[in-house]
Amino acid sequence: MDTSLTSPQASADLYRAADGPSTARLRAHWLGGHDTQPADRRLSVKVLRRAPGIANATREGLRFTDAAVRALADKGMRQAVILGQGYPTKPYVHDAIAHPHRETRALYVTHDTIVIAHARALLTSRAPASCTEHLQADFTQPETVLESPHLRHSINLSEPIVLVLDSVLHFHPDAPGRPMTAVIGQYLQALAPGSAIVITHLTSDFDAHSMDKAAALLQQTGVPFQPRSRQQILDLVADWRRLAPKDAAPYAYLHPAVKPPLTAVSGAAYAVIARKPGAAGHLL
Repeated sequence: MDTSLTSPQASADLYRAADGPSTARLRAHWLGGHDTQPADRRLSVKVLRRAPGIANATREGLRFTDAAVRALADKGMRQAVILGQGYPTKPYVHDAIAHPHRETRALYVTHDTIVIAHARALLTSRAPASCTEHLQADFTQPETVLESPHLRHSINLSEPIVLVLDSVLHFHPDAPGRPMTAVIGQYLQALAPGSAIVITHLTSDFDAHSMDKAAALLQQTGVPFQPRSRQQILDLVADWRRLAPKDAAPYAYLHPAVKPPLTAVSGAAYAVIARKPGAAGHLL
């Protein structure tokens, strides 16, 4: 059973009117998908002319997220919550968290009716011990999500969880009186020790001129967009311990031991894995 929980006043809608651009469809186009409308494709082409690194960064973000979740699963993590899910695009998080010898659970959260319809049809667990669920809710209202009976039934908040925000937060600007640090902070506080968070996020740190032009175009067309800085993204993970990735592929990892890339094309975004203190052992 699903729960329909939408917020018409949300700062960023994953799905806009069918005749206007949608952030979910823009992301799908940047990933090379086909769940787009003419308005999305036209806007996407214009955006990429201004900041061509966005498409590569979005694809690298999905690859990074898959690798990070698989590494965490190999170290014993068995639950994942994916906030602000877009149109289903492989590789899937529920496949990354799945394990042949233990029960695993994944919960996808989106308030978009059309996206969740696609998700229910395509995002299902194949492993016998795995369970994939879907919650229709606005993740920028964490008190609603965290108290949802559907989440409480699907996910055990007393056990570690991988919280995933892949290429979604830059579509959610800070709201007056409620910055994104406060929103994500509520999730971080609710998660059990040993939990982890995986974030990929566009930035203007490496090529401010190009990214600012893209941001201005998106905002002019009514698409909310905020490419955050390194410090702003670090603030999202608070005092959680940052973990080093397994490799240094073309991405700017927010870990002291990994240097950022040298080119704007590969440096259009940041990626970070962080772990909540309080559990023994190393996850990565």
